[in-house]
Amino acid sequence: MPGRGGHSSLTFLDLDGPGTLTDRLFRAIRAAILEGRVAAGERLPSTRQLATDLGLSRKVVASAYADLGDEGYLEGRPGAGTFVGASVPDVRPIRAEPVQPERVAPRLRPSRYATRVIDLAPWPPPGARGDSPPLPVDFRYGVPALTDFPQRIWSRLVSRRGQRMSLRSLGYGRTLGLPALRDAIAGYLARARGVTTTPDQIVVVNGSQQALDLLARLLIDAGDQVVCEEPGYQGARQVFQAAGAEVRPIGVDARGLRVADLPNDRRTRLAYVTPSHQFPLGGVLPLERRLKLLRWASASGTYLVEDDYDSEFRYEGKPVAAMQGLDRSGRVIYVGTFSKVLCPAMRLAYMVVPPALVEPIAALKFLTDYPHADVRTGGAGRFPRRRSLRAAPPPQPPAERRATGGPARGQRGALGRPRRDCRDRRGRARGDVAAALPPLAGPSDHRGGSAIRCRTVRRDTVLPPAACQGGAPGRVCLPR
Repeated sequence: MPGRGGHSSLTFLDLDGPGTLTDRLFRAIRAAILEGRVAAGERLPSTRQLATDLGLSRKVVASAYADLGDEGYLEGRPGAGTFVGASVPDVRPIRAEPVQPERVAPRLRPSRYATRVIDLAPWPPPGARGDSPPLPVDFRYGVPALTDFPQRIWSRLVSRRGQRMSLRSLGYGRTLGLPALRDAIAGYLARARGVTTTPDQIVVVNGSQQALDLLARLLIDAGDQVVCEEPGYQGARQVFQAAGAEVRPIGVDARGLRVADLPNDRRTRLAYVTPSHQFPLGGVLPLERRLKLLRWASASGTYLVEDDYDSEFRYEGKPVAAMQGLDRSGRVIYVGTFSKVLCPAMRLAYMVVPPALVEPIAALKFLTDYPHADVRTGGAGRFPRRRSLRAAPPPQPPAERRATGGPARGQRGALGRPRRDCRDRRGRARGDVAAALPPLAGPSDHRGGSAIRCRTVRRDTVLPPAACQGGAPGRVCLPR
C-alpha cells in the first residue's frame, strides 16, 4: 500500500505484508534507511505530516518512530525534529543471509576445565535458597510470582504427555534436548526475538547458569581474559572466575556497555553482555554500539555471550530485537531462560550456539549432563504453541531499587498476557514504591524489563510502618 501524496522522502512506502500497521510502517522505514533511500542524518517528516501523507493515524506513526528510535535507527533532537541515526551507514553492508558454517568456523581451543579446583565462595542469588523464610513483602529479583503459574494448564499438558509416552521415551534422552521442544524454541525466537537459528543450534540446559558453566568449560583456560559489564550479573562473573579466567570489568552507562572502553588486544576469549536490558541498570544497547561490539568480537576472535534474561517483559513499543540477529561472523552465543516467565523449579533454559560450536558443546554436555530430562520437559514442547497460556508475572527485585513489572506488548502466545494487565501491574508497583519509600527519587522510565529501577538520594533510610505491612519500621542502607 503506497503512500498517498506528499513530497517527503518517506511518502512512497510499501506497507504491504503481515502484522499491524505499526509493524508494517516500522519495517518500511527501516528498509528505506538500510537501502540508502533515506540518508544518515536526514531529517524525517513530523509524525503529523507523515500520518497525513500516508493516510494513517498519528498514533501509528509516533509508535513506529519510537520503536525505530529504541533500536538506534532514529534519534530525536529537542526543538529540531527526528533524524536518521548517524551510525546507520554501518548497517548497510550487513546482509540478511544465514551464517555459512564453512566460512565462519573458528579455530576452537577447548579449555582444561578438568584441572581446575573451584575455590571461590558461592554467590547464591536472592531467593535461590529453598529454606529461605517467607517474607511479608518480597522484592527480591529473580523470584517470579509463583501463585500465578498456570498450574492447571501445565498439569494437563504433562498428564497428556505421560499418557502418550512410549517405552522408548523412558530410556536415555537426547543430549541437546527434546527435538519438539528445540523446534518450538527456535520458532519462538525467530518470531519474538529476531534470532537467526535452526533447531539444530538450540541446546536445552538446566537453567542459564548451566549454560554459562558449559561455555566456560568449553572456551576458557586459566589466565584467559573475560570481559564482564560493571556493574553486572555476579553469577556469570563467578562462573568465569571459577574457570580460572581473569575478569576484566567494563563500565556501563545509561545506554549499556561502554563499547569504546573494550580492550584492543586479542587476549579476550569471552565477553558477557546483556544488550537488550542491561543488568542491573536497565539500559538498552543502541544499534551503533551493537555494531561496534560485533566488529570488535570478529576482529579480536572473541565470543559474545548475549544473556537475554528478561526480554519477554516489554511495556511500551516494539520488543528490542536480539543482537544475535545482526551477527554475521558466528561470534554470538545467545542464552535465554524460562525461569522468569514460567518458574525456576522447571530448570529450563537454552542456548543458541553458532554452527561451529554445536558438536563441541554436544560432546561436553554428553560428559557432564547426559541425557537431558525429556520426561520432565516433554510438556514444555507444547507451551510455545498454546495461545491460552499466561506467563508468570515478572521477578520480584530488590526492595531498595526495584518493583515488579510485566510482559511485553505483542507477546500473545505461551509467554504473553494482555498488555492492559501488565500496564496496570507496573503502574501499581511504581505507585507503591514511590509511596512506601519517600526518600527515593522515584522510578526510572525504562520501557521494558522485569523490574523498575529507582534512584536513591540518601545513604541511610528508615522505612515507615506502612512499608512494613504493620510491622516495626526497618532501616536500610543504600549506596549513593
